[in-house]
Formats: sequence, C-alpha cells, structure tokens
Amino acid sequence: MEHTGQRIRYWRRRRGGISQKVLADRAGLTQGYISQIESGQRALDRRATQVAIARALNVTVAQLLGQPGDPTDPAKAVAMAAIPEIRSAYLEISVEERRKPERPREAVREAVARSTILRNNADYAALAPGMADLLRDAFYFGGPEFVELTFNARFLVKGVGFPDLASGIADAGLRCARNLEHSEWIGLAEISRLNAMPPENAALAGRLASRTAAEMQPFLGATAVRQAYGNLLCRGAIANAIAGQSGTASDLLDEAYAEARSLGETEDGGFGRLWFGPTSAAIWHVSVASELGDSDTAIRVARTVDPRPVRAPNRIVYFWTDYGHALTAAGNDAEAVRAFSEAEMVDPQRTRMDPMVLDSVAAIARRAHRKAI
Repeated sequence: MEHTGQRIRYWRRRRGGISQKVLADRAGLTQGYISQIESGQRALDRRATQVAIARALNVTVAQLLGQPGDPTDPAKAVAMAAIPEIRSAYLEISVEERRKPERPREAVREAVARSTILRNNADYAALAPGMADLLRDAFYFGGPEFVELTFNARFLVKGVGFPDLASGIADAGLRCARNLEHSEWIGLAEISRLNAMPPENAALAGRLASRTAAEMQPFLGATAVRQAYGNLLCRGAIANAIAGQSGTASDLLDEAYAEARSLGETEDGGFGRLWFGPTSAAIWHVSVASELGDSDTAIRVARTVDPRPVRAPNRIVYFWTDYGHALTAAGNDAEAVRAFSEAEMVDPQRTRMDPMVLDSVAAIARRAHRKAI
C-alpha cells in the first residue's frame, strides 16, 4: 500500500521536480527528515508537519494523506456507499428544503439517540445506512435532535475521508444551535465544526474555540453547558497545538483540567456523550503534548492514565494512537506497536482507516526489517 512518503515524492516531482532540499527549506524542515519520510523509515505523524509540507507542495493535507483512502476496506466500503445520498440530503438542507417525515418526531429522536451510541462506539458501518433520511427528518423538526445528528453525521463523513462535506454538515448544525439559543447545543455544534476543519485552518479553529467558549461562560451554572465547555476547551487546545501556539494550548488545557476536576467523571457519557471529565482531559493532554512534539510529556501523562472510565471507543482510540505516535517519536518501537494494537482492539474501524497510524506501523516494520538485515 502506498505510504505518505511516496505521495510526497510524487507531488515533489509534479511541482517542477523540486529537490528534497528545496522542499525541506520551504517547509522549515531538514533534508534528512524529508528523505526518511519518503523512504518510509519515518512516519509523518504530526499534523503541524503535514500542514508545512502540504503548503510547500501547494496541495491539501487530505491529498498528502491519500484521503479518502482505501475503498476496499469492508467497513469503509459500507460507510462510503451512503456518502452520495448523505451529500444529496445536505444540499437540500443547505437551501432550507424540508420534507415532512413519515415517522413522528419521537421516532426521529429515538433514531438520533441510537446514532449517537453508534458514533460513541465508532461503528461507521452501522452508522451510515439510513443517515441521509434521518438528516432530512431531523432537519424538518429543527430541534436539538438535528444538532445532535449533525455531530454524528460529521463524525461519519469526516472519518471516511470527506472533510468538505463534514464542514458543511457541521455548519448546518451550528446554524440550528444558534437559533435554539441554548449554550450547551451551541458548544456541541462548535466542537463539531472545529472537528470538521482541516489542519490547515488550525489557527482559525483555535480562535473560534476561544470565542465560543467566552460566549458560553455566563451560562456555566448548568452541568451540560460545563461539559460542552470543557470539551470545547480541549478541542481549542489541540487546534492551538497544531498551529504551534503552545502557550495558548497549555492555558486552555489547564482550564479544561480545572473544569474536569470540578465536574468529576460521568457514568453515562454526560451531555452529547462527550465523556468530559478528568480522564478525558488527561487523554486530550496526551494528544496535545504529542502534537507539540513533546513526546516525554505525552508518554509520562499516558502512563498515569487508566482510560476505562471513558466508555467511548471513539475517544479511547485517540489515547492509544497518540500515545503510540509519542512512543514512535521517542524511538520506543516495541511499546508503540503495543499501543497501536490496543487502538485496533478498541476501535478497529477507525484504526484501519487512519493514514497516520498505517504509516507509523509501516515505518516501524521497515525499521525492524532494516535492523534485521
């Protein structure tokens, strides 16, 4: 299977045959680093570096990572089969066209709740069928259930490699949330919008997170608002980490930790099944440190985390993958393989569709083969 380094070489040649040295200079990296990535000896596992190389080559990060990826993966094939109809439903929603559902509103709400459980379990193959009609039905009623569903639909389409469609769906959810004028739903919809944004727009995502968090502060008396607020702070922290704003990322993470300690763990996932609490904040800490290139901190924090209180495969998978990336960066390939294996056991669909994980595992295998020769 083609790895990211091969795509970098392809685009380098398409851009006038620029040398590794020229690409490295444009991206603020070293020629040796580019050479290791192109040969597959090293994985391109930090989003900030992906953005730097993509910009230097005048391509998108999605193009660099080869998204939407391998269509032959069984779970992905099922999910991708639903994309054309989901896109059609989104276009209807974008022009405010409403179809009266054949099912009552309570049935729509129940279907949305089931989709949230599937999103929580990261079951793309089960989440996709029927999503288009459910979007149309929930949009007709225009209540909180539509905001919740757009969160789930965005998760689905972004996960299988359609970021532009994900952004459109997330924006529709945010418009609805602002019409509802309930801070917890605005927070959830903003989280969805930020998750849909490509890493090229990380600085913008960081600013939007802080802006919406400030809007929510007068309403933090409600637990649901605080749970959405805390998760939004974490999302802002990772966005700032990708943008290289380590100070702001740290400040947002500190505030999120304070909220998490005050709230404690949730037994049922809390508002939106965001699972915000001390364990979730620590998982975000691992992700932020790994993205900032602070592998020592990421590994140190990860070794103190028991992820079991967060009963959400779609969150736990990122703990194990980001821990694995940090271990890989630190040269601990054996432990990294164990971390990636844990990720696959927790969430096999997401792990097998993640180009960063696939590249990292392939790079580890190549290094092991090279050492054995």
